[in-house]
Amino acid sequence: SAYGVFDTEDDKEPYAVLELAREEWNNRLIITQLLVKPEKRGQGIGRRLIELAVEIAEKEDYRLITLETQTCNIPAIEFYKKCGFKLAGTNLHFYSNDDISENEVMIEMAMLSPSILGCDYLELEKTAKILEDAGTNFLHLDVMDGQFVPNIQLS
Repeated sequence: SAYGVFDTEDDKEPYAVLELAREEWNNRLIITQLLVKPEKRGQGIGRRLIELAVEIAEKEDYRLITLETQTCNIPAIEFYKKCGFKLAGTNLHFYSNDDISENEVMIEMAMLSPSILGCDYLELEKTAKILEDAGTNFLHLDVMDGQFVPNIQLS
């Protein structure tokens, strides 16, 4: 899915774009593109597009939102951290065999959505508060259908 932000209905090119990919096999929503033209930055547009991704992830019950950036893109890293993303992983050879020397190491950042499937439902409010205080952006509930996921729970 792709979302564009335009100044007017007649504009042919958006000044901001959010592109999302859904990985059903591991229940991830991936931000594959987030672009705000330089002259429009600093106005909250990027943050609003991230909020849209969070709304979609909550509605569609994804366990994780993830995105990729480079170690050399400090402004993007700082922006994503302010939006609630955390470092989730790196790949030293994602772009080429010279990523380290070129200071372009891929980093994956993620916004987790813990499942409340295994929590004590009598203490659900307390559990949600603990997760919120820990910086959790949203929660999800796994539905055990007995086909895609076996009916098993360890708590």
